[in-house]
Amino acid sequence: MKCKPKLINASSFADSVSMNSFSFAVIVSQKMRQMRAEPVSNASYYTYTIKLASTKNDWMPILSFDYPDDIQREWAAYHLRKTQVVQTNTMPATGQNLAALDFNYNLSGDNPSWKPVRIYTDGIKTYIQFPSTHFNESPALLSLGNSGDEELVNYRLIGDRYVVDKVLDRAALIVGVGLSQTKVEIIRKEGSK
Repeated sequence: MKCKPKLINASSFADSVSMNSFSFAVIVSQKMRQMRAEPVSNASYYTYTIKLASTKNDWMPILSFDYPDDIQREWAAYHLRKTQVVQTNTMPATGQNLAALDFNYNLSGDNPSWKPVRIYTDGIKTYIQFPSTHFNESPALLSLGNSGDEELVNYRLIGDRYVVDKVLDRAALIVGVGLSQTKVEIIRKEGSK
């Protein structure tokens, strides 16, 4: 008995791996055991001759073909998209995820050449970024309490940033004393993360 495969468009019951690829399905209905057939299927790349043999207990619900060049191209495109997303959401100098950072700080006071360009926290540390690391005199960092008390804060200079091992709500950067003092106040906005 000859087996006559029926060729249908696979989009009616299955999704394509790629929008650019053509999917097809060959549906073979088995009526007799020990039947053998060799249908020919023409695809976009090749012509396939498939040997079909029915058995009493074994069956295969689906058969697919993979093209290594297409798979490699799809993986390369996937990795490129993933890399672009990571680069878009990452601070270049530190590698920190921008979504996890809180930039809600205001600056007030004097406007010296070393005035910070960015202040942010990751919820554990506070980072104060300066336009450059070339100071005539490095500013001291003081934490300001609600009652006006000032406390010297320890920090590390990493690149162009002061890294403080706590979250600062109010602070001041100070250079000099008395009338020649330069002061920049840092205030964390209400409603920050």
